[in-house]
Amino acid sequence: MASKLLARTIDTALAILAKNGNRSEYAVSVLRQEVPWSNSNLRGKAQTYGGHYTEMRDRAERALRKAGGVVVAAEQGKKLPAVVAYETETGTYYVTRRGVAYQPRAKRRATHLNVVKQ
Repeated sequence: MASKLLARTIDTALAILAKNGNRSEYAVSVLRQEVPWSNSNLRGKAQTYGGHYTEMRDRAERALRKAGGVVVAAEQGKKLPAVVAYETETGTYYVTRRGVAYQPRAKRRATHLNVVKQ
């Protein structure tokens, strides 16, 4: 059920990006996780124009947030689209495509989450 919520949230974010036309092609690829959220995959001339790719990632993140999702950092800082499953006094549980992620409240500013495999 929670993974269906994530899928619907990503579909909504993709629909938001579709309104922008084909100029959001890279942002769509980021949301579908076809390319990483970082610029680590850029080679050659693409590295020169990294600012454009950064803007497209920011556009993808804005669309995801508008759709009700968030971007979380998990396992070695890899960013993943997610939805908040529930919050407790001790932390927040997120649903990602890689499983359930937990972020303790005490480590609110931490960049890594402990990913629990499904």
